[in-house]
Amino acid sequence: MIKLALVDPDPQFAEEMERLLEGRSDMVITAMAFDLNQALSIAESQRAQVMLFGPGIGSDISIPFIKKLTARYPIGCILLTFNATKRTKLTALLANVVEVVRAPADAGKIIAAVQLAAGYAEQQLYMEEDKTSSERKCTIITIFSTKGGVGKTVLATNIATSIARETAGRVVLVDLDLQFGDVGMAMGLDPDKTMLEFANHMAEADAVKIDDFLITHESGLKVLLAPLEPESADLINGDCVSSMTKALKRYADFIVVDTPASFNDTVLAVLDESDEICIVLTMDILSLKNIKLCLRTLGELKYPHEKQRILINRVESNVGLKIAEMEKVLGMRAIAKIPFDKAVPLSVNKGVPVVIDAPKLPVSREIETLALFYVGRYRSDRADLRIS
Repeated sequence: MIKLALVDPDPQFAEEMERLLEGRSDMVITAMAFDLNQALSIAESQRAQVMLFGPGIGSDISIPFIKKLTARYPIGCILLTFNATKRTKLTALLANVVEVVRAPADAGKIIAAVQLAAGYAEQQLYMEEDKTSSERKCTIITIFSTKGGVGKTVLATNIATSIARETAGRVVLVDLDLQFGDVGMAMGLDPDKTMLEFANHMAEADAVKIDDFLITHESGLKVLLAPLEPESADLINGDCVSSMTKALKRYADFIVVDTPASFNDTVLAVLDESDEICIVLTMDILSLKNIKLCLRTLGELKYPHEKQRILINRVESNVGLKIAEMEKVLGMRAIAKIPFDKAVPLSVNKGVPVVIDAPKLPVSREIETLALFYVGRYRSDRADLRIS
């Protein structure tokens, strides 16, 4: 028997759902919440396996609540909404909503959604019981280019910030440009601790101690800054970076790495651990030539092709080069095409990521979509979820 709770401020919603489910022997409505506080109480008392959020709550309010709720309780959530846009569905999916159903919906769609959500709740309960023996899974996304000046730091800071805002997990941004790292300045952070302190206390690097070496950004992102002095880069080699990366993998859910424009031993150390190598270029022939050589070198170094993705930054029209032509030369489709916008250098000068400073601009939305892709792709606990 599936226990179903309804969440909607309109009592008539419960009556409509009871009529839709009338005669069903495999599911029963056990509770009705008129607001989110009551919904939380129902989840805490475990009076339901499935929670159906009606259109009266509003998807903009329901989705953040569901994200927090499912992080604490093994419950399957369904969203019934009039606003079933593609972006709403994607945002809902990444907040652990099992099904988004367009209102008004017939009994068949509601019943199918409840059955799917019940299966999800059962799966989550099993995973929760098994959590103590499961190993933390961490995804490493390295932002790389052999061409300088293509915007790696801006992209790394904004992608990491967006991921941190989209997931409840730990997200760490690492500035691996050891001589001239600009992550701290781009994010308006006070560099009172850097990678040097982390390297010097590697033996003590448990989860509690790691926090002492990271700076917390207002977005919730944790940042490991590069050394303050260029000469200090010589104190951190590839073996050291490899050890730090392995320690951070035990601590974080996502690691985003900003790199210098070279295949040095520290970069190779982090590429060895990376799940995604995001290769950045801009719309000019020099950048295209460099990245063509970069991809060839990655192949010669035996980095899997499926880990490599190209990202075209500062996209403009009428520059004598088309995206389709660039993709043909490189033999790869771009994972994202970030438009040029003067708001980006303005945000850098403020020390505020553009996804926070100007979230409604196309440049910010494109970066956030890329972040959502990474979050969705690498959260295995969402692998069986789908959107109707």
